[in-house]
Amino acid sequence: MAVQFNQPHQPFDLPIAELSNESVQGLDRYQTGWPVWIRPDSELRDVEFETWTRRVYDDEVHHLDRQLGRLLTSLVEAGLDDGTIIAVVSDHGQTLWEHYGYFEHGGVSHHDELLHVPLIIKPQ
Repeated sequence: MAVQFNQPHQPFDLPIAELSNESVQGLDRYQTGWPVWIRPDSELRDVEFETWTRRVYDDEVHHLDRQLGRLLTSLVEAGLDDGTIIAVVSDHGQTLWEHYGYFEHGGVSHHDELLHVPLIIKPQ
């Protein structure tokens, strides 16, 4: 069986209740709807906007962490953890404005943020 999660990935679409208070406040400040798609060429872009986008991204990472925890706990509770090979990997990373002012994960850039992804394997 394979389980796939989409977080952290755009569009950012966690339930509002899963967002930090700072992220929710940014929705009002930047007058953006939810779910949100962060565009590198956004007219709203400034240092505070970049900080807010990192916060939203962190919310997505924390959400994924909680969901993986729930999955692993369920395997233990069902007695399936010892006979199960568990592999966690990402398809790519994310630049968070570090290079050329881009918030992206594709294109032709080969920065460490995009290439160095987690690979965690728990043998059976």
